[in-house]
Amino acid sequence: MNAVDVLNLLLKRYPSEKFVNVPECKTGETFSATRTPRFDLWTMARSWAHPRFIGSEIKVARNDFMTDTKWPSYLPFCTEFYFVTAPGIVKQGEIPEDAGWMEVSKNLKTVLTRKKAPVRRVQIPESIFIYILMCRSKIVFGTDSTISGRELWTNRLEEINGNKRLGWEVAEKIRLLVKKDVNDIIIENNKLKKENEALAYIKDSIQNLGINIDEGLRPYQIERKLKDIFSNPEVERLKKEIDLLMNVASKVRTLIQE
Repeated sequence: MNAVDVLNLLLKRYPSEKFVNVPECKTGETFSATRTPRFDLWTMARSWAHPRFIGSEIKVARNDFMTDTKWPSYLPFCTEFYFVTAPGIVKQGEIPEDAGWMEVSKNLKTVLTRKKAPVRRVQIPESIFIYILMCRSKIVFGTDSTISGRELWTNRLEEINGNKRLGWEVAEKIRLLVKKDVNDIIIENNKLKKENEALAYIKDSIQNLGINIDEGLRPYQIERKLKDIFSNPEVERLKKEIDLLMNVASKVRTLIQE
């Protein structure tokens, strides 16, 4: 079993839905005059109410564990620190007081806690967060997906262009609606104009018959005056003569067309 195998088992213990995992996590700038401590795995719980920062140092050989003197330098960067070992290379009682111990099971399928790490109340230095943000992070878009900076700006440009297209479509729709409304108003105005012209003609015709509408006559009064006019015998005679002339004109038109 190698360190990658142990790391993969450890990642299963800290699912990404509940934890942020950073393998090979440095605790500060890459190029530094002093050696920057580096976790095999640094884990942060996705919780504001119960924050946890867990550092893991993987050991697959007993000699590597016994000669490790650098592990105390990890403590300022985590609230819990664990040695995570291959099976059988560490004995109970060999784990330092400030560290916990996880061991891979004999069937090599899971990681078991042999000694729980003490929880230390420490202020995590900002250098590790700066390293993770600058060197190991992708920009989060929304709440459940991650994209690169290039993809973010590509999506942003697509969103801007989409908004432009939407703006053009809305503007065109408004223009068509306004044009339709204007056309409807023009048609209605023309209709009202013709109706007014017809009413003016009727008014003039009634006044030519001797009825003055401007006197404030009511409709029934105008109707009564019109009946009196058309019931006059002289008017009846003129109507018959006009009908006769119209019939003669119609017959003459027919003869000319033949």
